[in-house]
Amino acid sequence: MAQYTLSEENVRTIPDGWFQACIDRMYDEDNTLQAILSLEVKVLQPFHNGSISADEAAYSITRPITDYSVPKLNTYSDGSRALAQLWALLIEALIEWPSTQTPPLVALLIQIKKAPGHIHRREARDEEEKPLCWDDLPYFTRVWSDNHWMSPGQIARRCPDDATLRRARDQYIKQQDVEAQIVAAQLFTQGPLAYPRALQYVVQALEWTPGSDDHRRAPDDALADEQIRLDFLIPASGRWITHCGQRLYNSLHSNDIPGWDPRDIPRSPVSFGNPHERWTFWVERLLKLLKEEQDDELKEAAESAVRYMRTIANGQNL
Repeated sequence: MAQYTLSEENVRTIPDGWFQACIDRMYDEDNTLQAILSLEVKVLQPFHNGSISADEAAYSITRPITDYSVPKLNTYSDGSRALAQLWALLIEALIEWPSTQTPPLVALLIQIKKAPGHIHRREARDEEEKPLCWDDLPYFTRVWSDNHWMSPGQIARRCPDDATLRRARDQYIKQQDVEAQIVAAQLFTQGPLAYPRALQYVVQALEWTPGSDDHRRAPDDALADEQIRLDFLIPASGRWITHCGQRLYNSLHSNDIPGWDPRDIPRSPVSFGNPHERWTFWVERLLKLLKEEQDDELKEAAESAVRYMRTIANGQNL
């Protein structure tokens, strides 16, 4: 699980030190990888400052990998290392920068998908030996998943005190907020960041009831993975509803979820005669939590989600 340092939400300008630290961390890496990253950081900073547009930044930030040959690192992942490095840089910005910066960064990813050229001068290939290009954002989902694989229970069991737990929860909620916006932007048509992820997440958060010990630290990762940690899941599900709620509502009422494989339907203890009944159940579940829970942040998130969901259900597209 990657560790991040979240910026305060009222921060308007990311300090120069943040960008320099990204370069400094590559001190021991291959010279070619260092050169590529330095060029990418030099594009990201003026993009953040508003000096260049998303399409200008997308073109410039993809040129180093487009124009450089595959670094000769003598590893099985030579063709993906520079890409993974770029995605790690952008993911770090997505998580650490204030939430106001998330939409511009997602817009940058959208423009990167349109960037011309192939990866590493057509030298990098996919599983079918076809040259990789930018429109699939190759390896992005792998880097995202490698950085954020832990469940809330697994995260919580690694927190020795309440302060650490609070920071970990804040990081998890921010990560889910970003993930929901990536899914909402439809950057991917398949895989873990495709649209069905929105339904999978909300089902997990709102249709399962926590066990009596789920608020306690689990003795191992296997048990922790099964925990329903409402202190993590409810605020995070509110972010998913904010960014994907309108589309979820429309999909449930039309019984048409693009890219949905019936085998991927989340296991749920609740039976529904029609898919749209899920929406009503989610609202009722959140209202119940409002009455029963003591956690102020959880209650605030539940109240906000209910208000948003009722607005959607009343026919006011958002």
